[in-house]
Amino acid sequence: MEKLQPNSSYHIFNHANGFENIFTEDENYRFFLDKYQQYILPIAETYAYCLLPNHFHLVVRIRRKEVIEEVYRNFKSTNFSKVPNFGKVEITDNIIERFISKQFANLFSCYTQSFNKVKTSRSATDSRAQTNKTSNYSKRDYQSFSEYQIKNI
Repeated sequence: MEKLQPNSSYHIFNHANGFENIFTEDENYRFFLDKYQQYILPIAETYAYCLLPNHFHLVVRIRRKEVIEEVYRNFKSTNFSKVPNFGKVEITDNIIERFISKQFANLFSCYTQSFNKVKTSRSATDSRAQTNKTSNYSKRDYQSFSEYQIKNI
């Protein structure tokens, strides 16, 4: 997978497994965009996005390295405020690349886990309400964003 670089633009897209949908109700779209704001907006400018029931597209420009460094320092200082000399550690290009990728991974993982939790919960509710029917959900039905595509533009 291509490494995300500061000050570069990308088309990032994902498609659901098979004929499944990754957005099944309005709340799914809202939750995804809330998490997008939390994880991606600090590190990237959004030029365009399109969320469709079975896939999405994001066109983003990763912010300048200096901006990413500041976001990283703020993130780490919040989480590691008691680590001695934390602010004095050099932030390398490799650290920046990993942090950018981790932010996208956090978004996709967070959404996937939430979607699957709701789907599992609803599946369990459906099977309890209709005891004569078995659930239509299997492990392969659960969504995963682990194989998203990145195209440098």
